Formats: sequence, structure tokens, C-alpha cells
Amino acid sequence: MQNISVQKKLAALFGADVLSKGEINRKVLGPRVFANKKTLARFNRIVHPPLLALLKKEAARTRKKKCKAIVIDAALLAEWRIPVKLDFLLMVHAPKKIQLKRLLAKGFSRAQALRRISSQMPYKQRRRVSDGVLVNDGSVADLEKNARRIWEKSVSL
Repeated sequence: MQNISVQKKLAALFGADVLSKGEINRKVLGPRVFANKKTLARFNRIVHPPLLALLKKEAARTRKKKCKAIVIDAALLAEWRIPVKLDFLLMVHAPKKIQLKRLLAKGFSRAQALRRISSQMPYKQRRRVSDGVLVNDGSVADLEKNARRIWEKSVSL
């Protein structure tokens, strides 16, 4: 999502250095966003409305093409409680231990990683609003194989 208005709002809230060459510098922005629940809520109030508007627009445009399915890759879709009707919501879930290991491997400190993990909707709550779960506790190849299996099953319904 390239939105100049969003970038300006984020720079005003989190500091001009969150922008680099006209792009959001996620390494600078991330720790500030996840510093506490208040800053995360402020970030979400800026970013979610244009993202949801884009999602609605693209879903409507794609539906006009009479596609069999629209796939939306959005980690927090269940948490957004979007006012768009979804036929099927698949949650991708990695156990907390694996999430932590992966974030540490990306260079996050343990405290940063735990703040990010704890900012997410709890598994049981996400599970209640999802139609299925794809467990992501192995390799990328395993994830792709299991996603393909779920895709083939759901398209045939």
C-alpha cells in the first residue's frame, strides 16, 4: 500500500526517520509501533482504514470478473472484523515457541519479539472466527503442501 497521506501521518506520529527514500522504514517503525498497546492502537487507526478501503475495492473489482476465489494474504484479517463478507477464513498458526524462534532469527530482541506476539489476538479467539487452521510449524515446503491441500479441498466445495 503506497499511500502518501498514511506515510505523512506515520512520520508525524512516529518521527520523520520512519521514512527513507519515500518508503516506510519498517526496521525503524516496528519497534516504535510495538512499544506499547497505545502506540499500536494509534498505528492501527492510521493504517487500517485505507487498507480496508483498498480491500473492499479490490474484492468488488475481482468479484465482477466472476473469479472462483479471491485469496487475501493478511495476517490480522480476523482481528480487523472487516465488514466484507468472506466465504472462508483460513488462519495460519504457528505455536508461540516457533513464532519466538523465527522472530529472534530475524534479529528481534526477545522483548521485541514477545511484545509483537502478545499484541496479536489469542489463538482461541482467532480460531473461533476462522473456518480452518493451517499449522505453520515446519518448513516452507510443508506449509505450501498443506496450503495446496486445503485450497484443493475448499475449491471443490
